[in-house]
Amino acid sequence: MKVVQLKYRGRCVIIRAKRYRLFIDMSQVEMSESIGIKLSSYRAKEQGRVSFSDIEKREFKKIVSKYIPEVTIDDIFFTQ
Repeated sequence: MKVVQLKYRGRCVIIRAKRYRLFIDMSQVEMSESIGIKLSSYRAKEQGRVSFSDIEKREFKKIVSKYIPEVTIDDIFFTQ
């Protein structure tokens, strides 16, 4: 998965998280419910206004790994 490098508040990470969500064909509503946060909070995280917590990162990875078993938290949130 190619990642576009942007230099604004970790937006590169957010773009990658959004791409994983879209790849597994989940809406923001479905992902926010699966992670257990409000939709407005999830949207703020994807827009880069708020960071994902460690617990949210683990939940996000757990959901994505159902479709991509080898994915890691680093792949989603840290690997460039």
